[in-house]
Amino acid sequence: MKRCLDLKVEEIREDEGYLKLRITNLDDLWLLGNIIERGDTVLGTTFRKGDERNDTVRSKKSERIRINVGIEVEEVEFQEFTDRLRVRGRIIIGPEEYLGHYQSLNFSVGDTV
Repeated sequence: MKRCLDLKVEEIREDEGYLKLRITNLDDLWLLGNIIERGDTVLGTTFRKGDERNDTVRSKKSERIRINVGIEVEEVEFQEFTDRLRVRGRIIIGPEEYLGHYQSLNFSVGDTV
């Protein structure tokens, strides 16, 4: 089987150890799963439950808010059955109330890492 790796480098800042990549196909996801290591910092967008402590009346549905976070990688898993890469770790960059919490970031074809 011929592999066609087409991972697009969108930005490099060598002095900061920063690399921004666009995922263009499933092989890119597999490759990233082998490049990202425990202890790396990965940035992404995710959804978390909003802070309900200020609510006087709780609804059955909790509002989910979109946040940008950076996680310190603890585990990376290429999920072939869902065509995505799951990166798990502790939030080290993001809104203060979420720092130290654990989060999974999921990446698919077309996403930027």
